Amino acid sequence: MTDRDVQDEIIRYLTEPLGRTSASLALAPEQAARAAHFAQFLARRYYRDRLGRSFRYSAKMLHGVGRRATDVAEVDEFNRIVSSEAMGSLAAAQQIGALAVQQLARLKDGAWWPALLEYERAHFLQTATSESVHRGQHPRRGVSALCRQFDWHMPELLQRIKAMQAIDDAGYLRRPVTLLFSRTHAGSIYVMEVDAATTAMFEAVDGERAVVEIAELTKMSPPVVEQILQSLKEVGAVV
Repeated sequence: MTDRDVQDEIIRYLTEPLGRTSASLALAPEQAARAAHFAQFLARRYYRDRLGRSFRYSAKMLHGVGRRATDVAEVDEFNRIVSSEAMGSLAAAQQIGALAVQQLARLKDGAWWPALLEYERAHFLQTATSESVHRGQHPRRGVSALCRQFDWHMPELLQRIKAMQAIDDAGYLRRPVTLLFSRTHAGSIYVMEVDAATTAMFEAVDGERAVVEIAELTKMSPPVVEQILQSLKEVGAVV
């Protein structure tokens, strides 16, 4: 093995729990135990950082409560997840994000609180997922990309939280908005409001349909389909 091969094996050993049994590294039992302990340390650092970045608005609202999303990195269920799923995988991000929402769900009574946590969970899927989708013959969605409709107008809600302004449970903030969450191959995170045409296009992309089939399904002309697909490719929502 070359030095690069050894480095790749070490990284794989530390980040992919299921790959440790097939790794070519010859570790003594004591070394393997230390490596597993260090792997959990790395995973805890990795996910705590991303939980802190994605659940920052709920952290503002819970200031003084003493609870926040990063606390889930200390519970047994978190250890089970990182011991069975590869670090940076969508599967791990989905489970840890759901765990964070579960831990925070009952800490606020506002009708907007579940929507805020769902927004932050969707954002967390982008920051915590580093695996890439395999390119194919037809367009397909990014690994962590998703489109969600919210009953609350999230851009204004987040702005009010950021400015520490009062949030009412009714009024002009309670109106639907559809947001697209995505991550580029370079790691840039995008959250943007999308119209019905872009939403329909994103939902039609499945890796199996050709552009002409997407056009037929969405009842749009091929040039319009190509234009929207190009916009989605630029933000990593479609590959």
